[in-house]
Amino acid sequence: MRGVIRVIHGLLWYLIEQGVQQCCDIKISHIMSHIQHNFNHLSVSCLRTYVGRIRSFMKFLYINEITEDDISLLIPPVRNFKKSHILTTWKTEEINRILSSIERETPNGKRDYAIFLIAAKLGLRIGDILSLRFDSINWVNATIQISQAKTDQL
Repeated sequence: MRGVIRVIHGLLWYLIEQGVQQCCDIKISHIMSHIQHNFNHLSVSCLRTYVGRIRSFMKFLYINEITEDDISLLIPPVRNFKKSHILTTWKTEEINRILSSIERETPNGKRDYAIFLIAAKLGLRIGDILSLRFDSINWVNATIQISQAKTDQL
């Protein structure tokens, strides 16, 4: 329990240093920055433990309605690869720069723009995007139904 308290204490001090005054103001960028600056030197197993503790804390805040969004779902898993590191998130301006650089005058350009937009806004994997068909879209309910290639879940 002491280890959990130490990790959360460190996170809270970091958030205060970043100017976050209330838990409802915590953003995924704060969490990712904290993890990258403070835990990137750790072994994969230690990093996984620390990230899990932070993820659990963020889930606790959401379940108890202290935060509006469940930020725990946005924290990427720690992979077991050699020299593993936490995946970075793209900044909004970087995504906008990529999207604005895509030429949209031709059918191929429109297709490429749609692929990047779906990936950026919905977080779908490329395999799932490529398997999309027009009948996957429910226009009335504004939903997309896919069977995820990686998990085979609907």
